[in-house]
This record gives sequence, structure tokens and C-alpha cells, in this order.
Amino acid sequence: MAKQNLEKFESVQNWLKSIRENNPKGKLTERARDARIGTMREFLDFLGSGPDAGMTPDDLLEEARASLDATKPRLLDYFNWLKGERIKGYATRKDGMQHNSALTYLAFMRGFFSHNSVGFGRWRMPKRQVPGVSAADEATPIYDYDEEAKKSVFRNERLQHFFSNLGFRNQAIALGMLSTGADAADLFNLNVGFARGQKGERRLFWHGTRAKDVEPFKTFFSEEATRFMRQFVEQERAKAKPKEPLFVNSRGNRLNVHALDMTFRVASKRMGYDNDNGNPFRPKRFRHLFRTACAMAGVDPGFVNCFMGHKTDISGGYLEKPRGLLLKEYIKVERFVLVFGKSSETTRLAEKTDVLEGMIDERGQRLKTLEDEIKELVKRNRQLEASLPKRIEERLRELGFTKDKLRELEELAESRRRILNRLEREHPEWVT
Repeated sequence: MAKQNLEKFESVQNWLKSIRENNPKGKLTERARDARIGTMREFLDFLGSGPDAGMTPDDLLEEARASLDATKPRLLDYFNWLKGERIKGYATRKDGMQHNSALTYLAFMRGFFSHNSVGFGRWRMPKRQVPGVSAADEATPIYDYDEEAKKSVFRNERLQHFFSNLGFRNQAIALGMLSTGADAADLFNLNVGFARGQKGERRLFWHGTRAKDVEPFKTFFSEEATRFMRQFVEQERAKAKPKEPLFVNSRGNRLNVHALDMTFRVASKRMGYDNDNGNPFRPKRFRHLFRTACAMAGVDPGFVNCFMGHKTDISGGYLEKPRGLLLKEYIKVERFVLVFGKSSETTRLAEKTDVLEGMIDERGQRLKTLEDEIKELVKRNRQLEASLPKRIEERLRELGFTKDKLRELEELAESRRRILNRLEREHPEWVT
């Protein structure tokens, strides 16, 4: 059943059509479609391991329209089965999901019925868990503080151990997430042309919007991640066209987050982690690690929000800053996301050049602002000079001075100046 074309079923067609029609843009992205189809496949796999084997999506819908007495408990069993719990009469799932991931699958399956006009009334779904620092993360710190030496410590040897259990493609993915702070889903939206572009640049510059909340971001791939990305394309995607997906599965389809999560779980198990308390090397943690690295490097929070696509009252201003200025700030964090070795002397010199270029861009922007301010002041001064005689004349009229009176005062003043000048010539001793 898992290999069937599920879109041949009328219930699945209506499901996807309803999602598309209810989208404000009238679209159903490939990622959203794959997520729903993948969820249905998981559900049919669950049914196939128990007494309901052989049911099709259309059968499920027909049963639910008649009565939800079997549908509701089955969905909850599916939710618990996804988490790896034992369900009587069904084969246990090998790799259990996290609570919130399983809840997403459950929501998709409920959506299958609701989009086919089957209401669930006041049926309560399990609550989403508020994520915290997992026990696995606490037991496996990547960034630490050495109290004796009074300095921050980057334990990249732990990441090196994890990377040694990954294939080259997944190493490139992990480095990409660690060095950009991006979600895996956004990374998987990249095409081959991106990695081949920006020739001559040591760090790939990436700007776009997050798939999760459509927030804009601007960030960089580290030098290390950029080398891995380009080498991966040369070795494994050499024949791919620019618009083809950068990261694909064995069938040539765009990779998805669930598959990556499973791969990372396997790699952590090889390292000796049981994953019962959470996988310390799950994809989402790499985004958290980047944020921690920024904090350790002293990166301005506004730039961190810009790199990671966080919406704040001031993030828009940082998104508008010059690329050179963004790079200047990014270089601060780069040494905290290097998994293999350190930058060479040549790289460090180049970094100084990049920093200077960023400073030049920043000062150039300041000079442009000052130039605009000076132009405005000159304009206002000319307007003032042009209006001053008229304003003086108006003020004098208000004080009761006529032109004849002014002329009389000027003659009197001139007469007094002549008298003073004559006295100074005749009696210089009076002048002190």
C-alpha cells in the first residue's frame, strides 16, 4: 500500500484541492503536498501492521461519515504509535517521534477528514508541549564556559564525532544549518544553481524568506560550509541543472526534514546515544547552536535577528544594512561554527579586508547621510536669506518705523559719526 499512488483516491484529491482553495494565494506548495501524502502513507503503514490492514483512504472516509466511533480512537492510537509506544494489535514503530512532531502528523490526518466535510465536534487533541532544554542537550553541551580559564569554549570535537557518522551530503547540510542558523526546510528549498553561483566569494550570501512564517532573512554560509557545498555539487550533483533541487533523496526528489531527522537519529545512536531523552544532534538544534554562537561572539542582537529571520520592531532596519556591514558582523561568529580546524593566515588577512570593506561601506553610508543633511541646510539657508529683507521690513513696520523715519535716523547717525571723527582728530588725548 505504501508504494501506491495515493492521489488516485478521490478522498485524497478532495483533501489536497480543499487545502489549495483555502490558501489565500490559492496554492499548494510541493512541500505541503508531500507532507500530507507522507502523513497518509504513515497512517496506512500503521493500519497495515494491525487488524485494519487493507483499508484505503476512501474506506477511511466512508467509515468516518457513517460514524466516528472507530475513527477517533484509531487516530489517537496512531499518535501514540508515532511516538514509539506499544499499541495492542499493531506492530511497534521502530523509531519514535517527538511528541510535537507526532502531533503535527495527527493534525494532518484530522485535516484529511475535515477537508472532506467530516466534523469532529468538540473532540480534543493532545496539547502541544512547550519545548525546553532537553536532558540530551544538557548532557551534551557544544558551547561551554571554562571558569578557571575564564573564557568561552567551543567543543567542536563533539560535532566532529557526529559528522564522522554522516555521509558527505549530510555533512554539507549540517554545516549549512550550523553556519547560517537556517531551518532544514529552508535549506532544502535551495537549488543547485545557488551553490554554483557567487564565484570568487569565499562565503555564500543567502537572502530569502522562512517557509515557517514567511519572515525575511539575510545570512552567510561560513567558508567551511561554502567549501563543502561546492564540493558536494561537484562530486554528487555535477550533472544536475541549475533549477534542480540541491539536496535530493535516493529517488531524486527534494529531501525532506523527516528523512534528515531519521538520519541524524541513526548517527547519534552510533555514537552511543539512546535518544530516549531527545537527540542532542537533531536538525533543529543546529539553529539553536547558531544563536548561542552569536551570543558568545558578542554579535549585535539586531544582526542575529537579521541572520535568523526573527521578526522584531527593529529587524527591518538591519535587513536594509549593506552586505559588507552584515559580513563584518557575521565574521565575529564564524570561528564559533568551524567544525574542522581553524582559518589559515590567508583567510584571517582576508577577513580583515572584509571587515575594512564593511567599515568603508558603513562610513560611505554615513557620508551620504551627512551630504544629504548639508544639502538640506544650504537649501534652508538660501530660503532664509531670500526672505530676510522682507521679514525685517515687516518687523520694522510693526514697530512703527516708516521709510522716512528710517532715512532720518540714518542721517542723524551719519552726522554723529562725522562729529566723533572730527573730535578724535582734534583731541587724540581724549581717545583711550
